Amino acid sequence: MYIIGDDEFPKEHLFELENNPDHLGRVIIYALKESFSVEIDIIVKESHKIFFHVDTLYNQKEERDALESAVQKLSSFLVGKKRTKDI
Repeated sequence: MYIIGDDEFPKEHLFELENNPDHLGRVIIYALKESFSVEIDIIVKESHKIFFHVDTLYNQKEERDALESAVQKLSSFLVGKKRTKDI
């Protein structure tokens, strides 16, 4: 379970994708000296291999803000892809 303030990094968060049983959304938060960075990917559910790299966010000041920004970026990406039916 995810707990803000837990000192174990990197932290991986997996998200089920609506209408896509073969892939997951993955957000990994890395703690840096004075900020956080986040990798956002679509991964294959079975193997956890990267299917598509969505984005990397840098210089996030707060862990919670880093996670929220990453989820928003993933959601925006998926809405755009749903329109073009690529994923």
